[in-house]
Amino acid sequence: MQGAWKLTVKDVAGQDTGKLNRWSLEILTEAGPTPVRADAAPALAIPDNSPTGITSRLAIAQAGNVGAIKVSVDITHTYIGDLRIELSSPTGRSVVLHGQLGGNQDNIVITYDSTAPLSPLTQLVGQAMQGDWVLRVADLAAVDVGTLNRWSLEITPAA
Repeated sequence: MQGAWKLTVKDVAGQDTGKLNRWSLEILTEAGPTPVRADAAPALAIPDNSPTGITSRLAIAQAGNVGAIKVSVDITHTYIGDLRIELSSPTGRSVVLHGQLGGNQDNIVITYDSTAPLSPLTQLVGQAMQGDWVLRVADLAAVDVGTLNRWSLEITPAA
């Protein structure tokens, strides 16, 4: 569709003349897949020094496979190096989004994107998107505490 378009008009009969006043071109393209979104604001307290942690679920009703996925997380915590954040697809495949990194920094407010270089979410591309997506947050060290404020999914179905 890119590039210059050219319209050529020829009068191939004699006696009369005419003039092209205007012309337009309308191109309809097939839109890409519409992303499916879901979010939760569970305000769940994350138990201190508990490998079980907490879970929160988001249900996706639309059938299809994941083409791309974004996960946004908002966690208040006073020492993010204690935290492990894991996402599981409806098929049971799990990826670690945050693995006890960041030391004594406060809070995790981030969006993970499967299109980013080295994203762990690329392992979920191609998975079935329909069903329960589970976010697990565990605090694996003593003293500091936190809360899962909210999280969301944005899944673009595979074309």
